[in-house]
Amino acid sequence: MITGLRLSNKEVATGRFTLPGEDAALLPEAIEYLSELTLPYDQRMITFTFACMDHTAPGKNRFRYTLENFDEEWVELGTAHEATFTNLDPGTYTFRVQGRNSEEVWDEQGASIALIISPPWWGTWWFRIAALLAFAGSLYAFYRYRLAQAVKVVRVRERIARDLHDEIGSTLSSVQLYSAVAQRKTEGQHAEAHELLGRITESTTSVLEAMNDIVWAVNAENDDLAHVVQRMNSYAERLAEARECALRFEVQDGIAAQPLGMTQRKNLYLIFKEALNNAVKYSGCKNLLILLSKEKTGYLLRVQDDGIGFEVNGRRDDSLGGNGLGNMRRRAEEMGGQLEVRSAPGQGTTVELRFSADPGKISVDPMISAPDARG
Repeated sequence: MITGLRLSNKEVATGRFTLPGEDAALLPEAIEYLSELTLPYDQRMITFTFACMDHTAPGKNRFRYTLENFDEEWVELGTAHEATFTNLDPGTYTFRVQGRNSEEVWDEQGASIALIISPPWWGTWWFRIAALLAFAGSLYAFYRYRLAQAVKVVRVRERIARDLHDEIGSTLSSVQLYSAVAQRKTEGQHAEAHELLGRITESTTSVLEAMNDIVWAVNAENDDLAHVVQRMNSYAERLAEARECALRFEVQDGIAAQPLGMTQRKNLYLIFKEALNNAVKYSGCKNLLILLSKEKTGYLLRVQDDGIGFEVNGRRDDSLGGNGLGNMRRRAEEMGGQLEVRSAPGQGTTVELRFSADPGKISVDPMISAPDARG
């Protein structure tokens, strides 16, 4: 029979035998009448006492016990009649004890009691579910916050593109138109004024073209390779036709839908534009090849011509007649890419840019972007 319970070596009072003035009873009744006992997790030392009901020769009584879900085998105690457990993890156990009398007969049924160690509040299932929900809620709130910030950025970009196009662009277009008209009216009359007006027209046209590139780069609707390819193709066709060059523009299937951040997209297009201008204006080429393809580590842009070429080794970038190779290399570094220029006199020039596509920190669904603003 299980006869007693001590917690931290202190006898536990029961409801039936608690005396006035004592601490509140932990047990509703004597432990020998209980089939189940529940203790809090902070009880780190639990001792059960027990006795054999055969008192013929008490000194010859022997005991053994086991704690199911904790001990795998019976523990032989000899004449000792108590068992102590420390630091039990929260869970359900069954304490079993058997006695042997002086005739060496074991009580196979013995005595038993279910022991439940309740978990702390932070170890309960409801707390874990609540913590998981709180964590998921925090992630969702953070995602919504980042999404809201991204939408704000998109709207600012769209507003800048719209303002540049509608206000500054229209003003520059008017200046270009007025200067062109004035240039025609002064033709053959005032040579100096005619020349100055021609310079104004040329400068205004250059500024308009640069501003259109900025508007296009800022517009969030263009944040993918498809829009870059479209703009590249349009620019290359106009330039090649004006210079009477044969153009071959090749884009590998399936890469146009790749998202591309504003910085990479701008630098990619300006590197392409500079390389194409160099080929058409300075090389005297008859054939142009433009290739955009996917590689194992990223993407490859190649601009190749069959022009006069030049000696790359031993020459500084800023000594190439305004070719802007220094700017191209700086833009390649800014977008995390590598620029390689291969050329030799009489053998044409090949410009290759290798880069990894960066879609930006957050992708925003175009359905929630700002109103349209086209460059």
